[in-house]
Amino acid sequence: MPYSTSTVNTGGNVQWTGSLPNVLGVRLRTYAYNHTSKNDHGNHQENIYEIQAWGQVYKPTGLKYEKAGVTYQIGGEELNSTHKIRVKTGSTTLGIPLLDTTDAYASPIRVFNGTAVKSLPKI
Repeated sequence: MPYSTSTVNTGGNVQWTGSLPNVLGVRLRTYAYNHTSKNDHGNHQENIYEIQAWGQVYKPTGLKYEKAGVTYQIGGEELNSTHKIRVKTGSTTLGIPLLDTTDAYASPIRVFNGTAVKSLPKI
């Protein structure tokens, strides 16, 4: 599952690297520790803040569908051997995963894979 990371600069502003269109969760972890430096006199406490966000990030495949006047895209991911549907976009071949119809990313487009009805992912 692709991840994106963030950093917090000294001004307290969050700077994201990457994009997270489908965030499933966010977690803030803090670390505090005391240390003594040879150059400084006395103890100092430092705080480290880490923000994590995770979720499935699908890439656009160029395939689209319309529902209730709104256009949606079908998403793909890095190709692997389990992908039965593949789409070539430029010089890159993306695999389109078959999702359970109850999946949060399931589109209304259904495919029968020989054993079950599955759905294509929407972006």
